[in-house]
Amino acid sequence: MNIIDIIILLLLAMGAVVGFKNGVIKQTISFVGFIVVVILSFLLKGYVSSLMYQFLPFFSFGGALKGVTVLNFVIYEVIAFLLVFSVLMAIFEAILRISGIVEKILKYTIILGIPSKLLGMIVGAIEGYIVLFIALYCLSLPVFQIPLLNESNLKNKILNHTPVLSKVVGESMKVFEEFADLKDKYDEETNVNEFNKESLDLFLKYKIVSYDSAKKLIDNGKLKIDGANSILEKYENGKEK
Repeated sequence: MNIIDIIILLLLAMGAVVGFKNGVIKQTISFVGFIVVVILSFLLKGYVSSLMYQFLPFFSFGGALKGVTVLNFVIYEVIAFLLVFSVLMAIFEAILRISGIVEKILKYTIILGIPSKLLGMIVGAIEGYIVLFIALYCLSLPVFQIPLLNESNLKNKILNHTPVLSKVVGESMKVFEEFADLKDKYDEETNVNEFNKESLDLFLKYKIVSYDSAKKLIDNGKLKIDGANSILEKYENGKEK
């Protein structure tokens, strides 16, 4: 167990404590709202990230990732998700405050007392677990390269063995694993263009970036990769050839 594992356990405990304090009704409303916001954020992030690709500058990386421009796709996908999530979460919190729905419901559930708080603790721990899952997923992106995180036993168990969630992000985790293999190959061959080309193929294959977005970036010269059009042709009709 390393420091990351300890932090994970502390954050789970904090979620449980918050749930105990809020009680089951308030915490359940918070939990359901959080889940809806997360789902909507995943559904809407593609529209936002597509605009970012086209109108915002690409980052330049140094070190082992120097010249790897395709990593901008991953960065903007994460930024888009966090942006949409923040906006939707703020709207949800505002609606709760304006409507006063939580306070109204709590007035009728005051008699639950300790049972309400215990159930709230369970819901709070579950919500905290999901927040941790999302945070660990984002921090596992190739661009971060955090050695301590990779050594965490709990991190791997959470990402690989969580019902439903692990299946949902399974394809993305495959991307990270295959990208890591490409990075090792790149370290040995030091061919930036080939690394970019193979990474583009990987991101198109797993739909990290859409065919249309990649084509626009290549056509306007923002994504400069020799031989990129041969990769695009494989996905021209929405299916890998």
